[in-house]
Amino acid sequence: KSWRWQERGCGIVHINRHSKTGAGRLVMRMRGVLKVLLNTPVFPTTKYERLGQKSVRFVGVDVDAVESAVAPHAGGAASKDVSLCAYRLSLQSADQQGEFLAVLRERFSVPDAA
Repeated sequence: KSWRWQERGCGIVHINRHSKTGAGRLVMRMRGVLKVLLNTPVFPTTKYERLGQKSVRFVGVDVDAVESAVAPHAGGAASKDVSLCAYRLSLQSADQQGEFLAVLRERFSVPDAA
């Protein structure tokens, strides 16, 4: 199977942290229509890689695969199979790239980016 990049859209990335468990999530919604483009847990073992000056690459849960796994006839219960996807997050500047990675390191103990 060959890899190909698919543009999902443009939006603001939120780094959410659960107040009780401390678990983190990366969430991004499309501007205007608020469709979920990215909704994946932050795992401390995930490798976040710098790509060029403004991009970050990582592996996360595939939003489209999870949404399509929801069975309407089963009362909305989702399948336990999780599909992973390689993401490339393009930020507006090198400063934002650094800030994004710093927050992930400080709050969720992810390793330093390559």
